[in-house]
Amino acid sequence: MTKKRIITTAIVIVTVLVVALIGWAIYRHIYSATIHINIAPKSSTITINNGGGRIGDNYVKPGEYTVRITKQGFTSYTEKVTLRAGGTVTVEAGLSPSSDATADWYEKHHDDYDIAQGIWDRKADQAAARMLRDYPLIKVLPMIGPFESYRVDYGLSPEQSNKYIIIIRSQSEDAKQQALAAIRSAGYDISRYEVQYKSNALTDGGTSLQNTISLTNRGVSKSVLNRVKTVLGSQYPGDTLLFADDTSHDILDDGGTHVYTVSFSVNGEGSYRLVVTVRDMATVEVKVGNQTLYSGEI
Repeated sequence: MTKKRIITTAIVIVTVLVVALIGWAIYRHIYSATIHINIAPKSSTITINNGGGRIGDNYVKPGEYTVRITKQGFTSYTEKVTLRAGGTVTVEAGLSPSSDATADWYEKHHDDYDIAQGIWDRKADQAAARMLRDYPLIKVLPMIGPFESYRVDYGLSPEQSNKYIIIIRSQSEDAKQQALAAIRSAGYDISRYEVQYKSNALTDGGTSLQNTISLTNRGVSKSVLNRVKTVLGSQYPGDTLLFADDTSHDILDDGGTHVYTVSFSVNGEGSYRLVVTVRDMATVEVKVGNQTLYSGEI
């Protein structure tokens, strides 16, 4: 090969490289945004708007895009993204089997399983981080008052499934105020949250049993109290029973029999005497005055 030909060949090669670099630079200037896609199963179909896509980096013009991941026998996944020039977003999806034919897919395809598990774990961590960022009070929940006089918890908003609300259950107005004070003392501003207040008074159907803390203060267990609730709900359907603060607790000579006695009114009228006799935490007898309403297992 002559010297002239060598020089000519070199010039051609350099020119091609320069043109290629300039072309790549122009392409990357126009398609300056990146959608990075990570999916399982890897054989799923990727659609970006009306065109195709691939696992890894997809170079696109800045703008709005709808990414859809599908595979027969699996749930589909759709995500809308907006990209600015030079920006990158990551779209991840681990599709879940939706038919008997694919139910054991991840058991048979370990690579897909590892990818999907990583995606699911990251999404769970991201969701938890967002929740704690937007609803920091959740970090210290649940808050439970003495003898369960109140309980502060959280749940999904009935109005918007992507939002959380704070739920305050209390046995009385005083207990409700104690719950609010506990939130303030923990350093949180309850006015920042959507709050739902609920009565924590035991109920059975339309029967309300208020101030049962008088019984729990004396040691009546939850299981016994639930039995008492059912019995009184049957005896006083639709009524409101308000218990006094005069609960007494006696232990008989056998050491295994506990007797609890407390006064209560029905719909704000009258004074009745409830006697609950618990034997060896196995059986219970519920009486109002001299009338036995229940005698049997707790």
